[in-house]
Amino acid sequence: MLVSQDIEEIRTLLTHYQGAQNTSNIDELLELYITDAVLVAPRLQSATGREAIREAYGTILSSAKSDTAFNIEEIVPTAPDWAFARTISESTVEFKGKGKSKTVEREANHGLFILRKGLEGWKIARCCFTIIVPRPR
Repeated sequence: MLVSQDIEEIRTLLTHYQGAQNTSNIDELLELYITDAVLVAPRLQSATGREAIREAYGTILSSAKSDTAFNIEEIVPTAPDWAFARTISESTVEFKGKGKSKTVEREANHGLFILRKGLEGWKIARCCFTIIVPRPR
């Protein structure tokens, strides 16, 4: 089972994920994933492997800039080197339009992260998120 140190490492990983997403830092995001990771995001095909995930984040981040804060709802151990985390986030999203037009919206997301511990520590093996509006209370 996971020890408190593992749980804190996973919390730190998810905090780095949030920061990299908010700064649109694709390279930093990719460092958080294992080589054969899978990203399942709204409005996109599933992306398998870091290069496909790079392309997916390129699409996501080129069309919108978000300021996201998420809460970790749970971190659950499933084996000594596997765990999952469930998050809920709230974002202000600025959609980039043609020219100087922009649209700003509020949205919320459910996130499910399947994490694997390897030689480099905890990394994201699978990431799936879905948009929910408005955020449930």
